Amino acid sequence: MRIAIGQVWQESNTFNPIATTRQDFEEFGVLRGSELVEQMAETNELGGFIQSLLAWPRKPQIVGLVRLPAWPGGPATHGTFEWILGEIRTSLAAAIPVDAVLLTLHGSLVSDREPDVEGAILELVRNLIGSNIPIVATLDLHANVTRRMVDNSSALVLYHTIPHVDVKDTGRRGAEVLRRILFGGAKPKTAFRKLPMVVPAERANTQKSESVSFELRNKLISLEANTTILSAGLATVQPWLDIPEMGSSVIVVANGDENLAHRECDRIAEEVWRRRRDYLPDLTDVQEAVQFAHENPDGLVVLSDSADATTSGAPGDSNFILAELLKYTWKRPALVPMVAPEIVRKAEMAGASATLSVPV
Repeated sequence: MRIAIGQVWQESNTFNPIATTRQDFEEFGVLRGSELVEQMAETNELGGFIQSLLAWPRKPQIVGLVRLPAWPGGPATHGTFEWILGEIRTSLAAAIPVDAVLLTLHGSLVSDREPDVEGAILELVRNLIGSNIPIVATLDLHANVTRRMVDNSSALVLYHTIPHVDVKDTGRRGAEVLRRILFGGAKPKTAFRKLPMVVPAERANTQKSESVSFELRNKLISLEANTTILSAGLATVQPWLDIPEMGSSVIVVANGDENLAHRECDRIAEEVWRRRRDYLPDLTDVQEAVQFAHENPDGLVVLSDSADATTSGAPGDSNFILAELLKYTWKRPALVPMVAPEIVRKAEMAGASATLSVPV
């Protein structure tokens, strides 16, 4: 038995003007063929795949396709998108015949002409291997799940956690779904509900017991404990996207029972929608936050501009907090030595005394 595995991973931010290119993927570390299997056996979803497959009573031959990862950033260029599809096409064509395909994708990779790169990847794989070969794909919890992804996969398996502490475990869960399809006769039936909502990141922590995210995570895990359920997931989506079919999603995959899948999917989706306001954060105005930080010198205060998170694809060029820090400092002469010496020198040369004009 031959199982092909591969990975395409990047989280796009369509508000970032700096395009993602092929070079970004190559610098992060492209792996092909046996090199992928050897180097990724202990880490991320691929490690979860590999370790699970090797633990099967009938060990399959693991065929490495390609690993294409890049740091989160702006949308990929069209040429980069075509290169990604070409890598998948070439590696899979060389691997065929295969008995199944396991892919780990992010779910929010966008190019400047294709808003649903993962959907295009799954469609390509489905067209190459035919309708009877299982395709199981794992997705990040911030995936923007589309109908195209659902229709071109046998099952989708999502992370349950933010921060993402279940990455490797998600790979194991994906491999277990595939095992049940290949050896247990499971016939996956997927229910998919799209919700017109985008969840702020500040209250999406699934590890905090008081949060709505924690409660929903536990409900999904409990649902997967039902032996008829192959997979259950909530994708609260990468919020910094401006693309069609945008929004959070609920997916439930049941073994042969389409009614059960839809019933449970509807139940989770309705609860998410009912509790949507529980995701709204209490944010502090930047001026108030800087003042608080200065007035509490005995403890650590972290000032964070969450919309400029480089781990979510932002360019990291926001200066709102820095501007407020400079304004606050310059208005208080005793604090001026804390400012970078070159800023002080330039201000003094300009004749500044009590105030410093900073663009905001």
